[in-house]
Amino acid sequence: MHICMKVGKTIDGPVKPTLSDGTAGNVEPGSMTLPLCQKVVDKTILTSEEEIGDAMRLMNKKFGVTIEGAAGCALAGYFKDRKRNGNKKSCVVICGSNICPEKFARVIAGENE
Repeated sequence: MHICMKVGKTIDGPVKPTLSDGTAGNVEPGSMTLPLCQKVVDKTILTSEEEIGDAMRLMNKKFGVTIEGAAGCALAGYFKDRKRNGNKKSCVVICGSNICPEKFARVIAGENE
């Protein structure tokens, strides 16, 4: 999506293994995803696998919550840009825990893909 937003059209980009299954892959041509993002997204933030894993571990350690990689990606993006809104309150929607127990155990152990 980041590349598509940058160039303003749906194109195929590199696809690599990631903890964030929900954000992996290319944008399907003709889907409503890119036009919707162009309308409502004002900034994209790229996160590393390490940052995603760190966010997942933090949620588990601090709150006892299991989150999937896409939710970890959102939280990691917030951490990278948390000063953006100054002293205003911010919200990160953590909406998924769709991760197999074995994969989550590897993340908790610090073994990112």
